[in-house]
Amino acid sequence: FAIKVLGENLTDGPEGKYVARGPPRSHQPKPAVEKSVHRTTLSGSMQPTNTGIPSRNKPDLKKVHAIKQAIVLKTEEDCNISDLLLQGFRKTIIDRGGAESISAVGRLFRIMDDDRNRRLDIDELQTGLADYGLRITKDDIGLLMDAINDQPGLGYITYDDLLISLRGTLNPRRTKIVLQAFATFDRTGDGIVNFDDIKRTFSVEFHPDVRSGKKTPKECLHSWLAIFEGHVKDGKVTKDEFLEYYSNISASIDDDDYFELMIRNSWHISGGKGQAQNTANLRVLAVFRDGTQDVVEVQNDLGVDPHDHRTIIGLLRKQGYANIAKVRTMQ
Repeated sequence: FAIKVLGENLTDGPEGKYVARGPPRSHQPKPAVEKSVHRTTLSGSMQPTNTGIPSRNKPDLKKVHAIKQAIVLKTEEDCNISDLLLQGFRKTIIDRGGAESISAVGRLFRIMDDDRNRRLDIDELQTGLADYGLRITKDDIGLLMDAINDQPGLGYITYDDLLISLRGTLNPRRTKIVLQAFATFDRTGDGIVNFDDIKRTFSVEFHPDVRSGKKTPKECLHSWLAIFEGHVKDGKVTKDEFLEYYSNISASIDDDDYFELMIRNSWHISGGKGQAQNTANLRVLAVFRDGTQDVVEVQNDLGVDPHDHRTIIGLLRKQGYANIAKVRTMQ
């Protein structure tokens, strides 16, 4: 902290004292040649004259001490070292790979949990983070655990607490829009999404793996469904698993409006205000029987073929648009 306050020219010296480091030798300017005369004392010792220029190697130690004391007091009053470490840990994980990095950490620690007790001690956590590319001392691991557990000295963390500390929880606004998306996903309304829910809604005929013969349409749909599943791969997505998936995504998105827009556009949920307003749903030119025309949005159009005008007209009539003669689309 003292280095940040006083500049980069200070560094730790012997016995923990701060000394001036000075610029790198290759860039250090040559001292100006000064024509000073060394005077010989009666005792014969040689002493340089005092030029009045303060030495670069002698910082104001009183000032350094005062700043260090102020930092200690400020740290004790306002700062929680464990929380600061947790914030840095979370930022590092997300910066390395966004939301996917949180899922990757989760998979890594599930593999490490040999006894399946969903707990990690200091050694397991340190080893896991090292495998991920983050090397942290045991002392800092202990502080990190204290921050995750919100209590000191427990000696372990649970898998759930680790993920919650990394991604946080969805706020009410985000939870609401994610549940709307799940209702769109869950066609049968039974709280579980499976192959039957998506086979009539999502077409994969143009997927590269399907077109090349690498996968069948059924295999491709199962692979897509597995993205939303948790650590239990059973071909089903529960509401909790869906919320968990978007909690991971949410951790790397700061803006609520952008998060809502992403969900609305991904799942074709109409509505939204301002920057969060849906822009992905199909817009068509509706021609009415009286000759008038209007550009209207087709709500709940997820999986609708833009060339299927009969289905589009049926959806618009459910939205309250009567007497539609025909529609025109840009597709």
